[in-house]
Amino acid sequence: MPRYVFLALALTAAARADDAAAPVKPVETATLTITIHNVSDAGGELRVGLYDEAGYKVAGAAPVARKRTRARGGTMTVTIADVPPGTYAVKMYQDINDNGIFDVGARLIEPYGISGDPPPSLALPPFADAAFDVHAGDNAIDVTLH
Repeated sequence: MPRYVFLALALTAAARADDAAAPVKPVETATLTITIHNVSDAGGELRVGLYDEAGYKVAGAAPVARKRTRARGGTMTVTIADVPPGTYAVKMYQDINDNGIFDVGARLIEPYGISGDPPPSLALPPFADAAFDVHAGDNAIDVTLH
C-alpha cells in the first residue's frame, strides 16, 4: 500500500509542477519584403514561392510560403508575412497567360527570377547560390526577372 501512496504523491507533484510551469513563449515570425525588378508590362500574375532546402529542387514541391499578385510592369514589391525564421530561397515567375504553369519552349517564354539573382540559365542554380537567412522581424531582398 505505501508504494501506491508514494506513486500518487509523485504524480500529483508532477501535475502541480506542470501547472506552475512558465508560459510558453510564442515563436517569433518574420516578414519578408521582396522588391522585384524588371516585371514585364505584359500583365498576368506574379507567382512567388519561398522554399527551404528540402523543397527547393523538388519539382512540384509546396513552398513554405507563397504569394500571388497581379503583375504591373516595372518594379513591384511583394510582402510575405508570418514566415518562420530560417534559410530559404525564392523562386518566382510572371504567369503572363494566367494558365498557372511556367511556360518554357525553345526559349523562356515567361519571365522568372531566383533569389541571389544568378545569371539566366535553363538549369536551377544550387540552393546555396540562392539561399538567404530570414530572421525574426522585418527582412528584405531584391530579385530581378529575366
